[in-house]
Amino acid sequence: MKNAIIAGATGLTGIELIKLLEADTTYNNIFALTRRALSVSTHKTTLINQPIEIPSETKITTVFCALGTTIKKAGSKDAFRLVDYDMIIELADWAKQRGVIKFVVISSLGANAKSSNFYLKTKGQLESRLKTMGFNTLIIVRPSLLTGNRHEFRIGEKLSKTILSILHPLLLGKLKKYRSIEASQVAKAMVELANNKENDIFIIESDQLSIF
Repeated sequence: MKNAIIAGATGLTGIELIKLLEADTTYNNIFALTRRALSVSTHKTTLINQPIEIPSETKITTVFCALGTTIKKAGSKDAFRLVDYDMIIELADWAKQRGVIKFVVISSLGANAKSSNFYLKTKGQLESRLKTMGFNTLIIVRPSLLTGNRHEFRIGEKLSKTILSILHPLLLGKLKKYRSIEASQVAKAMVELANNKENDIFIIESDQLSIF
């Protein structure tokens, strides 16, 4: 049986991950890393504030990391980087020391450590650092704009979603990866990848996530 951590458990994708792992009989225990109550019913999920709260005798096999914010919501570039880089690397360090085999993380379409865009540069730097940490299996998913029922309203995201919905039929071939994608589909792909990929680094672009 497998035991998993979900970081960012109250976010758009995190909630979907909890639903899927609750229904997946191959997972015995789920630890939701969050300071807020969950909006879904659970029977094998335990809420924790820090990974160190997990009993030392419980072997964690997989970490699903759905941590992420926006520069606007965080309030500054430094605050954004704290969540989207520092906190994730801190979790990965803990996971490596704890002997976790698989680390599954949400990055972003266009992630590039050399990008002039701060958001994409941070995501690229995160990917580069994770690749050096020596996980048996590292799975990086790069979704386009995530859609779903958020609790908070994001005007920029709403506008982007509207524009992409209009352009959606035109995004074909190499442009297909720029189509928006449901958070539930990203979560489904993350679980499927974690259950079936072994012993390598896997980078999955947004259009590939939609086939799971």
